[in-house]
Amino acid sequence: MPSKRPKNRKKTLQKKAENLWKDVVKARDKVCQGRRVRGCTDETLQVHHVLGRASKRSFLEIINGVLLCRGCHFFLHQNDAFRMEIEDMVRKRNGFDRLKNEVRQGGAFLEWGRISWLEDKIKVLEFLKKGFEEGIYK
Repeated sequence: MPSKRPKNRKKTLQKKAENLWKDVVKARDKVCQGRRVRGCTDETLQVHHVLGRASKRSFLEIINGVLLCRGCHFFLHQNDAFRMEIEDMVRKRNGFDRLKNEVRQGGAFLEWGRISWLEDKIKVLEFLKKGFEEGIYK
């Protein structure tokens, strides 16, 4: 008897991949990256998409994420100068400019909707999460 796949499998995989992406960025950054720019004391940590959530091409790329406390995340969305400082810090990461150029040129990211691509991306994110948590990556 063939196994039944839920109709919302793609959405389930997208949510799992997004949650893993957040976990990887948290494991990599460990503390609020806004501390380097502005002193903060908030313990509630959130992950921010530098290129924005609307860009499916960069949505699950860990170089597009930065860990901020709730206060810095709110401040980033209210203050252009602070947002630019965080973006400049992220821009120095290897591969970020390449990703930004691909997003500008690429239009819709077709892979986002493919179940096989999502399953592969989840495996990669699980691998990266483990590596950051165990200190293999820094």
